[in-house]
Amino acid sequence: MYKTSVQGIQDIFSKVWPSVRALAEDIDEEYDTVLRWRLKKRIPQEHWPKVISKSAARNHPVTADQLLAMSAPMKQRGRPSHKRRPKGRRVD
Repeated sequence: MYKTSVQGIQDIFSKVWPSVRALAEDIDEEYDTVLRWRLKKRIPQEHWPKVISKSAARNHPVTADQLLAMSAPMKQRGRPSHKRRPKGRRVD
């Protein structure tokens, strides 16, 4: 029987796996990489299949829908785009 379902992204790092290192080893990723995921509160989509299958093997199933709902939005990188002025006469 499955254990309590995962409610938030932090549960993946604390309830499903006992540590960041345990998760990293289970899905064959570097510890530092998985640590950054925890700090950013998101797991990149390309790693979801491994997390989903390994979490089910630990009797804590996580679905893609849950990962999508739990993941923090990506932060904007770089400078914001500049709005262009319309062509024509300058108004001073």
